[in-house]
Amino acid sequence: MKIYSKNIPQADVLSEVVKTVVTVGNGAKSDIEIGNALGKVDRQGRYYRNAAELLGFINNNKNTAVLTTIGKQFLLDPSINNPLLLKQVLSIQIFQRFISFLELHPEGIDRNNMIKWLQEVTENASKSILHRRINSISSWLQSLEIIKITADKLSLTNKITEKISILEVTEPDEPILPKTSDLNEYSTVHQRLSNANEVIAYYKDSAKTDRANLAHISLVNDIAKRIRDINCIPKANQLIDLASKIYNIDYIFEMKSINLDNERSQLRKGVSQLFEYRYLQDLPQAILVLVFEKPLSTKNIWMLDYLSSISIIPVWNETGSYNTINTYKNQINFLIHNRQSS
Repeated sequence: MKIYSKNIPQADVLSEVVKTVVTVGNGAKSDIEIGNALGKVDRQGRYYRNAAELLGFINNNKNTAVLTTIGKQFLLDPSINNPLLLKQVLSIQIFQRFISFLELHPEGIDRNNMIKWLQEVTENASKSILHRRINSISSWLQSLEIIKITADKLSLTNKITEKISILEVTEPDEPILPKTSDLNEYSTVHQRLSNANEVIAYYKDSAKTDRANLAHISLVNDIAKRIRDINCIPKANQLIDLASKIYNIDYIFEMKSINLDNERSQLRKGVSQLFEYRYLQDLPQAILVLVFEKPLSTKNIWMLDYLSSISIIPVWNETGSYNTINTYKNQINFLIHNRQSS
């Protein structure tokens, strides 16, 4: 699952990419016009135009650049600190993979190993091109304060959890919590998702419905905040509500809004989703957590033991705090308060 060259920026200075969007907004259209406005040759003008295109701020047709709707929105505040810029950078697949790669190396990674990683996950390229790509990727993330360089090693900053509420992994067939940078892992997940085409289409539609529900949105945002509070990165994709590597353990979370009429059906649905997501993502050791918006009714309280019997951790909201059965209180103490289980 190599990433195509055209989807990787080769424009080192993010502030100049911002200037490119401004330049197009001011009427520049061709590579030469963009390059002139930036004080660069037309080849570099093309690189910066391509970078602005990757970010979704401009469209280009036959060397004629125009702003997109989101590009016009960005021009209301064309700065490095505009949250929209960070959002668009992190929508690009190579940046999502790079952050996951750095998560696997909290001690930091040197330039040679970054080059090896990039060579593994992207189309074949010369050493000079690989160096330029690494320069662009690392420079952009440094400008956004997502990474830092210490003693010639690059690592994630503590600010990442302040700046990223949830890292959205764009493609559902991309490993959401990769265990390695080996492409075989990516191939396995891709193959499993491809084989499950029909159920994936169903789950995507189901997820869209769930995510339009205010109670569901509130659960996702609240759990994501609790994950960020312990300096871990909450992730999501088109299927999975939340996933995160917490204290070096993989977790998958499914949120369910419930009422008296649908408690059992919603929890059953959540069970099947969690097991299937764990299989599809090739995360056999992942801890599964089913979060629902309120305590279960008396008639369905037995389902807490049922969930525990199949190794799914039940978590429920009790007026702003979370609870679980005693068995799991220590395992997910980052989510709950020390309260007596009901």
